[in-house]
Amino acid sequence: MAEEKKVGLFQVHTRSIKGHFTPSPQECLLKVHRAVEIIAHEENTKLLAEVMEALGRLANVPENVEDHVGHYQFQVALGERLPQLEQAYKYVQELYEITDEEKMKVPREHLKSFDTITGPRLEDLRNALGMAEDAKEARLARSDKELASRFEELRKQLLDILERSNDPMVSDEESQTRPVITHLEDLGSEIRDVQKAYTTYQGNQELFGFKATDLPELYDVQLDVGNKLKLWVAVKDWQVLATQWRSTSLAFLDLDQLEQEIVRYTKLLGQVSRTITDNPVVPKLRSWVDEFRALLPVLHSLRNPALKSHHLAQIDATLKTDISRRPDVPLEELLTHNVVDFTDQLVDVSSTAAQEAGLEELLAKVRRTWTGGDGVQVVEFGVNRYKELRDTYVLGSVDEVLGHLDDSGVIISTMLSSRYCTGLLRTKAEKWQADLQKMTDAVECWTGCQRNWMYLESIFRSTEIVRQWPEEAKTFSLVDKMWKDVMRRVHDTPSVYRCMQMNLGEKMGAANKKLEQILSILEVRLEEKRRRFPRFYFLSSDDLLDILSQSKNPSAVQPHLLKMFDNIKVLQLGDNGADVVAMESAEGEHVPLAKQPKARGEVEKWLVLLEEYMFLTLKRLAKIAIEDHDTKDRCRWIFEHPCQLVLSVSHVVWCQHVSAAISSRDGNALRNFGDECYVNLTQLATLTAESLTKLQRGLLTALITTDVHSRDLVDQMVDERVQSTRDFGWQKQLRATWQSQGVGEAEILLQQNNSVFTYGYEYQGCQPRLVVTPLTDRIYMTVTGALRLGLGAAPIGPAGTGKTETVKDMAKVLAIQCIVYNCSDGVTYRMMERFFSGLAQTGSW
Repeated sequence: MAEEKKVGLFQVHTRSIKGHFTPSPQECLLKVHRAVEIIAHEENTKLLAEVMEALGRLANVPENVEDHVGHYQFQVALGERLPQLEQAYKYVQELYEITDEEKMKVPREHLKSFDTITGPRLEDLRNALGMAEDAKEARLARSDKELASRFEELRKQLLDILERSNDPMVSDEESQTRPVITHLEDLGSEIRDVQKAYTTYQGNQELFGFKATDLPELYDVQLDVGNKLKLWVAVKDWQVLATQWRSTSLAFLDLDQLEQEIVRYTKLLGQVSRTITDNPVVPKLRSWVDEFRALLPVLHSLRNPALKSHHLAQIDATLKTDISRRPDVPLEELLTHNVVDFTDQLVDVSSTAAQEAGLEELLAKVRRTWTGGDGVQVVEFGVNRYKELRDTYVLGSVDEVLGHLDDSGVIISTMLSSRYCTGLLRTKAEKWQADLQKMTDAVECWTGCQRNWMYLESIFRSTEIVRQWPEEAKTFSLVDKMWKDVMRRVHDTPSVYRCMQMNLGEKMGAANKKLEQILSILEVRLEEKRRRFPRFYFLSSDDLLDILSQSKNPSAVQPHLLKMFDNIKVLQLGDNGADVVAMESAEGEHVPLAKQPKARGEVEKWLVLLEEYMFLTLKRLAKIAIEDHDTKDRCRWIFEHPCQLVLSVSHVVWCQHVSAAISSRDGNALRNFGDECYVNLTQLATLTAESLTKLQRGLLTALITTDVHSRDLVDQMVDERVQSTRDFGWQKQLRATWQSQGVGEAEILLQQNNSVFTYGYEYQGCQPRLVVTPLTDRIYMTVTGALRLGLGAAPIGPAGTGKTETVKDMAKVLAIQCIVYNCSDGVTYRMMERFFSGLAQTGSW
């Protein structure tokens, strides 16, 4: 540290502070010197002590195997420790070198001890270890020989033990158990000593690296003596157990413990008999065990809790004694009566009792299910309020009730199929079988009655229906009163069994018969309505009843129109609410009727008029459309007439032009008309770019679709060089003409080959048309040919290929109602009968 130092503007003098701090480092250095001297001395002392101890142990020459084991282990450990001792010596040497360099004061005797004792003794240890290594092989050979001798001695001991285990008393079944067991336990103790010595000697061999010596006699002797000891201990224990069992009364005998002991002793006899083959004690013990094993079925039979008085009487008759009725009878007395001789008879009686008890429990289970008891909740009807009406209830789901009935029925059937179900038990089971069947029939009848009641209740709620069918309404009123009364009682007492006891099932059966009669009459009345207006056949009974129940309300028909007509969705009524002034399609097309039927009175009557006026309206509008076609521009004309008639009249006009072109003497007339078709299509395509309503755009789409097909047909006939209207190329087409048919107004007729059909005038609105392909044309020819012959036709082919759409499109061309009907699992033959009746009477497809 400098005595002076300049720091910025200051001059720092350090002499005084240096004088203050100097004594402290000097003191620290002295302490370090002292610590080094102490550490060096202590480490040297420890090293010297360990070296001297090692020299002493190496100097001891082993006299036997045990000494050699300790000496050998120490020698091996010392060989591993020696490098560490040398490292410790080097460490002490470095410490003393530091003391010399730092001129530390070290006691002379410390340096002398390190230089003259520790170093030489460490060298002596190296030499002694080397000498021990040189003597290692000789010592190992001597130990190997000594161990072999000891193993031979163990073998002799085992043979002696084996010989003593064959003492005559061990094989004498009359011997007292205590002396034999003591003798065998002593032999077992000697065997354990041999086992311990054998384990020690094998450990020594492993330590020295010798091959292990086997001693198979040890296992054999252990097994032999051990099994003999087990045998005699078992004999002693069995005698104690047998004495206890014989003196115990039948009622207090632990049969489970007895059975477990028999199993245990049987296993033990199986084990000892594999090595002890000629000892009479083994069969003696086996005979004792077999005696009780044979007795076990008898004991179980006599202790069966299912035994009733008549079963006990059978047992007494078999044994010719009353011991079965005496619970305090000891087992010894049973043995004196030779009950084992009657095992089969006793087991049969017990088995019968057990089977009967099981059947009785099954019957009790069924009884508890329906009448309750033992904490079992009885089966009850689920009762729900009906349409929030006061004091009006209906049954909920009866699946759970029917499930319990099925389960109980299976149980009773199982009981009755058993040969043990006899006498009073069979009588009870048969009664329950009848009751269960009665309940099942009643529940099924009840649900059917409820279904019919709910159906008719919604019908006869209408005053209009009551007015039309007063007799049926009166009958239903009586059933309705009874139903509500019964269901109130069920609501108060929902137990299924109790309800059947009150004969509610019979009441429901009688009520259901009346409801079935009402339904039958109702079906007849509905059939009358359908015959008056056949399109009613396409409605379900519910839909038809909905209309009839609101016959004074013409609007009630509106939701069902599309099921009866091809495309009448809405009927427009006049200001008086009774006159039907127009019909409207699902696409929103509005067509005024030529005549206006009055929507009054019976629905079927004014619907017949509606159908008639629909046909009349379309026929008159068709005539107007044909007359307007040649006087007005086509692009204007198509939007001034109903869409259906625009398509049909366009077809008529096209056929007229084609026929005229074919009949013309001008050979290019048909080709020129084909060019005109292209021009018409171009005009229609241009028209699509204008602002159109949804209805107008739908009409254009359908018209372009049919015009494209018409254009293609003209090109085809040009290519085929059709020159006469009698040529097949023209005759095979589905042609439309406007002509008179006898007396009366002109009609649209449709022809194909030899088939002629009158246009149906079914209002179709503005529905899209199918793109016609050559296959479609062939289908049309097939269908029209079949219809001409009075036959039916049905396209077949893979799903999704257009069979249904083709038939629907052909119906549009002919203006015939076409009904698409998808079958399902719920369709019945009655429904199909009604459906086909409607088709036959309306002429619909």
